[in-house]
Amino acid sequence: MKKILAGMIFCSLAFHSFVHADFTSEDKGTSSLQFLKLGAGARAEGMGSAGGAVAEDANTLFWNPAGLSQPKRQSVSFMHGSYLDSVFYDFVSYLLPLRKNVGVGLGVQYVSYGGIAETSEEGAVLGEYYPENLTLNLGGSYRFRPFSAGATVKYVRARVRDSASTAVMDFGLLYDWRVGTVGLSAHNLFSYITFESQPEKLPLFYRLSAAFRPMEKVLFVSDLNLPRDAVPYISLGIEKSFQLTGRWLFSPRAGYSFQTQDMSGLKGITAGLGLRMDSVSFDYAWVPMGDLGQTHRASITLFWDN
Repeated sequence: MKKILAGMIFCSLAFHSFVHADFTSEDKGTSSLQFLKLGAGARAEGMGSAGGAVAEDANTLFWNPAGLSQPKRQSVSFMHGSYLDSVFYDFVSYLLPLRKNVGVGLGVQYVSYGGIAETSEEGAVLGEYYPENLTLNLGGSYRFRPFSAGATVKYVRARVRDSASTAVMDFGLLYDWRVGTVGLSAHNLFSYITFESQPEKLPLFYRLSAAFRPMEKVLFVSDLNLPRDAVPYISLGIEKSFQLTGRWLFSPRAGYSFQTQDMSGLKGITAGLGLRMDSVSFDYAWVPMGDLGQTHRASITLFWDN
């Protein structure tokens, strides 16, 4: 146990040094397509958006592609998020275990910003345009116990008035230990997107994650997020499951994210509920955004054997 803890501390310090060597103060607030940071699955969103070390269904495609080789059953997850005004966000993902130590995943991420009025210099309304973003994800993972490693290739398309597209990659690593999992992941690597001949950086970020089960049906999660375009922040969460009649599990959740500290009003805290049996899981998350208002996520995940 002492060797494991020492290794975890060393990896954390090395990772922290690497990130700060790569990022500078000039990078803060310089990235486009912030929707690429939005989470997947209402379960993790209800726990402070800390899902980097929880590899139990298809949503691991977003959080850490290394987790694609850990589940033994196929799964498909559908999430719908109601954001501010007319903005909504959908994420659909599918996980297929191919062999004992190999898994692949597919995903679609879509954001609609509703209609935005287009006006002339004199203020006359000329019409409306409908910005939207789309990402197609293909990931794979290999497990060599106690480690798992994976990568995802993402095709990203953004449309405001005109469209632009690019391709990016995610990489991840997970390490399983006796009562939990720790992970490292890097997101949105190796690319820019060009609007009207102007290249813009994408929101590159790194994540150091941990999931800990001190007892049956209790889960603690934490993510240290290190974005290029903002200050680092921590996300924390907890889930406690209760056995209901038959095979159903009821799981209340709570979390806190330090990402929104610059907002005023109710912020940071999250809450959620889950209802699960062998083949299906229903999840809900409530995520307040300060004075901007409150947002909600709902998801359904289906499981079946190969």
